[in-house]
Amino acid sequence: FLAVSCGLPPEVPNAKVSSLSGIYMGETATYGCIYGYSTAGVDFITCRIDGTWSFPPLCIPASRMCR
Repeated sequence: FLAVSCGLPPEVPNAKVSSLSGIYMGETATYGCIYGYSTAGVDFITCRIDGTWSFPPLCIPASRMCR
């Protein structure tokens, strides 16, 4: 059994990784947007079986969020 590694999670504009459970298959990285920005979609990504991360979140200006 080989552990599948995704490497470090990708950088996301206007966000920082707030928690990282690991870089291997099934593990997750959670992002937090910087002040003035809000997450569009989910705030985490998962290391997939093919060694890639799922699609990262977007951080958009909070003023553009629907209320």
